[in-house]
Amino acid sequence: MEKKSSITVHSSIANKYDKQVEEYNNFVHDLLFGLMYEFVLPKQKLLDIGIGTGLSSIRFAELGAVIYGLDASKEMIELCKTKSFAKQLKIFDITKDTIPYRDGFFNITIAIGIFNFFPSLNSIFNQVNRIIKNNGIFAFTILPNIESPKTGKKRLPIFTKQETPWGVPIYKHSSEYIRRLLKSYNFELLKEQFIVVKTGHSDIPDMLLSIIIVRSNK
Repeated sequence: MEKKSSITVHSSIANKYDKQVEEYNNFVHDLLFGLMYEFVLPKQKLLDIGIGTGLSSIRFAELGAVIYGLDASKEMIELCKTKSFAKQLKIFDITKDTIPYRDGFFNITIAIGIFNFFPSLNSIFNQVNRIIKNNGIFAFTILPNIESPKTGKKRLPIFTKQETPWGVPIYKHSSEYIRRLLKSYNFELLKEQFIVVKTGHSDIPDMLLSIIIVRSNK
């Protein structure tokens, strides 16, 4: 039996992904757009890491941003192409590849619903720091770990791992860890919004999500 990964799972649901998001009343992409509206100008270059079907970046294209997208799922990329809003789309696995753009190329970078599939985020932050301009905007989501530290420990672990019904583990990251990363790569925290969303495995919202927007200060 093929081992499941976030790539194979998302590839298998590509054709019904947009409908599924709507059925779950999951409007994270609209919230992101509202939170970032003030930072976006026409003709700015925006990189969507894990662009999927394009839900998180298509509204920015309507504002005049020039959209570039990366995703490890060929099926997701092909579906995104049918919407005809992105300047360039590439198949890309962030666990194996280097972001294929030169230093300081992008004004804006977003990564929505991606970081929860990785235990460590240091390599990703390092890459984003390289390709984003000084004063560029970086927006991403995490699943925040809000559990109390175990007895005798002074701080939460960097992440906690959680198994899921679809067979792919997800990772919740501590706020302390995220803030250490921001400091290490000279990102200034601008906004953070906590929301509760449905995962589709319950009729009630059951997952806490954090949308974080930062500015690069190289």
